[in-house]
Amino acid sequence: MFLARRLIVKSSVLYSQPSLVCLRKYQAAAGPDEPVNDFVYGYTSVLAALEAKKRQRLKKVFLQHDALNPYTKKKDESFLQKIRDECIARSIPTETVDKGTLNNLTGNRPHQGIVLKATQRYTEGITGLNSLEKDGSYEATPVATRRNKTPIAFTAPKDRQPFWIALDEVQDPQNLGSILRTAHFFGVDGVLMCSKNSAPLSPTVSKVSAGAMEVMNIYSTNNLGKFLKASSDNGWHIVGAVGDPSIAATKSTNTTATATTDTTTTTTVQEPRPQQQYNQTYYDICTLKKTLNDPSSETGQKPMVLVFGNEGNGLRTMIKASCHSFVTIPRQASHLPSFKGEVDSLNVGVAVGVLISSLLLNF
Repeated sequence: MFLARRLIVKSSVLYSQPSLVCLRKYQAAAGPDEPVNDFVYGYTSVLAALEAKKRQRLKKVFLQHDALNPYTKKKDESFLQKIRDECIARSIPTETVDKGTLNNLTGNRPHQGIVLKATQRYTEGITGLNSLEKDGSYEATPVATRRNKTPIAFTAPKDRQPFWIALDEVQDPQNLGSILRTAHFFGVDGVLMCSKNSAPLSPTVSKVSAGAMEVMNIYSTNNLGKFLKASSDNGWHIVGAVGDPSIAATKSTNTTATATTDTTTTTTVQEPRPQQQYNQTYYDICTLKKTLNDPSSETGQKPMVLVFGNEGNGLRTMIKASCHSFVTIPRQASHLPSFKGEVDSLNVGVAVGVLISSLLLNF
């Protein structure tokens, strides 16, 4: 008798019955006291996770049974061989499975025939950056815990000041992965995230970052405003990335004009704005580059934290109040035909790439 495989639909993902049984077996294998598992996928992410060893436990590697075939590219063969060598060297078990099982483990994401089961990747909590010493060393103050009270030591590059980026509640994993890849490529000295309302360090972020998430030291803070204030008190220059002020002013004017024609009377209770802490200066990216290259400029002689806002609202008001200055990427498309859905800003992942590549190379 012919028996068709029964298909089960769960959470908008199509599972085959045999693969679903395997998936449940792998996910239930961890006891209640064991850390939550990640299923890291893709050649670069898996190999980076194995080599960097920043995850607490690397449990098992799942290989697609036909990963090596006559059509496999030499580059992919090289990745697979390196992964197998790492597994042997670190005594990490491997298991050959079908493609359906890998699809289920990864939620049908592009796994390239390989998945690593490992504990989750976490950030390290810090509360501020300390002063830069004459020998180029500096420290970060860790979150006070029983396990870790020792300051984290860093060494500045020989040819420039330390350069960190801080992310104010970036929530899209695609953006976060792109930012981490860019930061790693250009040699950013540190990446700081908000511990709340931010995308977690997930397998998706790892894949988009091309494995950069697995090798970088990534830090977090419970209060970004306090972190920036503490770092500023220790001599760090805080720069906020914002949209073009002229565009924002135009939008504000249009909104006000529209509001004056509305005959409906409403009462709005506004929260008090945090007090501005510094005499803030707005730069476009070209002007800030010149300032950083000017030997007489105080800004160019200080370590810097460049702060980016999230996808929807940009920098929060309280975070803006903690910045010494702001930088914007001027729009260059004024000669192009306009349309109602006019593009007046860049995606945060793209903005990070433009600003880091322009500023860090001139810092």
